[in-house]
Amino acid sequence: MTIEFHCPNCDKLLRTKDDKAGSWANCPGCGDPITVPASVSAADDEFGFHEPQDDYSNDQDWSDEASTPSQSLADMKTCPMCGEQVKAAAIKCRYCAESLEPIPDGKRQTVHRPSRQGSLVATRIDVGDVIRTSWEIFKAEMGMCIGGFVVAMLCHGAVILVAAIAGFVLFGVMGVAGGLQNAVIGPIFVIFVFFSLAMFYILAQTYFQDGQRVFFLKIARGEEASMGDLFSGGSFVWPSLALGFLYGAIIFLGTMLCLVPGIIAIFMFWPAQMLLIDRDLSIMESLSQAKEITEGNKFSLFVLFLVAIGISVLSNMVVAIGGIIAIPMVTLMMHVTYIKMSGQATALDRA
Repeated sequence: MTIEFHCPNCDKLLRTKDDKAGSWANCPGCGDPITVPASVSAADDEFGFHEPQDDYSNDQDWSDEASTPSQSLADMKTCPMCGEQVKAAAIKCRYCAESLEPIPDGKRQTVHRPSRQGSLVATRIDVGDVIRTSWEIFKAEMGMCIGGFVVAMLCHGAVILVAAIAGFVLFGVMGVAGGLQNAVIGPIFVIFVFFSLAMFYILAQTYFQDGQRVFFLKIARGEEASMGDLFSGGSFVWPSLALGFLYGAIIFLGTMLCLVPGIIAIFMFWPAQMLLIDRDLSIMESLSQAKEITEGNKFSLFVLFLVAIGISVLSNMVVAIGGIIAIPMVTLMMHVTYIKMSGQATALDRA
């Protein structure tokens, strides 16, 4: 029998023999000490963090594959998921349970997602440090940042163009058919077309915005980013859209009650969209963790937002094309801000 459960810290799926129930080990995904539950239901109901004990080790066998202490390096290979050394003939990693079977070329898929390993640690940020780090990363990756921004803007423009053409064609066809003059069909058709085009525009823009977040998060971390990341927002569209509406509603209600709560809400929950994409959290978890990592950072966020606005305005005053440089820099700075306040390493830290 095999026990399957998720690490409560990094959510990695782990598998081990049932005779390991109750024993301690380090998670191969994040390194945190965890205990093996007695069953799947026990993992769902009772599994949590425990105080480390003196006798736990990281020798836990996370799969059914037996290890050979004297295995030579020539007979080993590296797991592409967790980076651990496993037998060359293994079809599943004994550390992270990742399948190691070869995938036919016709069925290969590139997964564009930022890293989710490790825990988040709420960290006080320094405005000067964020700006300096962002500028150094931007200088090193200027081509990718500007290129990604230009491609994203072209995509946003294409969405507007497609929506405008579709509306023009639909209204033209309906007008020729005489439907717009009908007192019943005309208004219904206008409402239907307007709603359909508005939903298309919102969903498409959300898709590209989420792709931009994946793209700039990778650059800010020093991971390999590609233009394909700009088109990787499909799996986030609906939760991201719902979170955006909820975020806007919170700000609106706070502003209606009193201006100050609305302003506080803007900065308190600002990282929620990045958390949803970066950590693959639920909507409420994203809001909750956003509240945690912005604790003590709201004033710094306010200053950084003013700096971002100032850079954008001044760049367009100095030279007409300044925005092509300033806006990607500001966008990167916002992602560096999130990474620093969540205690993660930036590209500059990895250098």
